[in-house]
Amino acid sequence: MKLKEYFVANEKELIVEALKFVHVPNYTALLLDNKCKGKIWHESLNVVPAYINKNEPKGCCKCEVQTNQWEFPNKARLLIDFLEGTVGHFRYGGIVIQFLGIGKECSYTKNQIEYLKSRLRTPNKDIPIRFVRVKE
Repeated sequence: MKLKEYFVANEKELIVEALKFVHVPNYTALLLDNKCKGKIWHESLNVVPAYINKNEPKGCCKCEVQTNQWEFPNKARLLIDFLEGTVGHFRYGGIVIQFLGIGKECSYTKNQIEYLKSRLRTPNKDIPIRFVRVKE
């Protein structure tokens, strides 16, 4: 499946884009912020519950504060993290993601981004693989 790359206006829109496929079992989205518990994490505390209440009447989700992730009953996950140092991206070596989102104030190297983009795969042809950034 071809990778879709595009920009959104702000972190709230980035989170909403990441949530569009949480109804699919085992879907995984990774959102990168500029620091631990940064703007994306704080925005998610409002955006995720509102999105779920509106779009997923059957489901709730669990907010895992220790691991910076939202987990859904169908095993879909929304991970929110930051890359610490020049090798932080290597901790995602074995992950398979369908969505990679990067916040506005993030300054990661081209090598880090390309490595994480190589994690974008999908076992389900109905789920697009997407790389989305917040416009500068």
